[in-house]
Amino acid sequence: MRSQQVKSKIPQVNLVSMIDVLMSVLTFFVIMAMNMTGGVVPNLALPELATEGTNTDAATPSGSPPPELNVGLDAAGQIVFNGNVVDFATLEMEMTTFLATEPEGVVKVKADRNLKYQDIDSFLVQLAEVGGDRVLLVIQK
Repeated sequence: MRSQQVKSKIPQVNLVSMIDVLMSVLTFFVIMAMNMTGGVVPNLALPELATEGTNTDAATPSGSPPPELNVGLDAAGQIVFNGNVVDFATLEMEMTTFLATEPEGVVKVKADRNLKYQDIDSFLVQLAEVGGDRVLLVIQK
């Protein structure tokens, strides 16, 4: 008997149809990316750029920064004011006096990097309740 040899055929892949599918997908993403960029928000009035010599903010004459009250939180969560550790009642009294004498003043809070953000946030909320609508958290790199 003759041994029968089975010839194995190597399957062939049709690359043309695969390239067509890939090009279609690529075209779709290119069109979508072009539509997503350059979006316009309707009814949005952007602020004007002030030219030199004009003052657009009447609260700060001659471009000088507003007066500021600097407050700190150390690593233990204690309030530092003028280099001394104080309680919140003392800070509240100082802040009330500052905001009464300087209506455009800002309160800047510098906190230790190791504090939890929840502690800093609760402190900022307490300061905002005192009456300062210009309480800022200062972040340094």
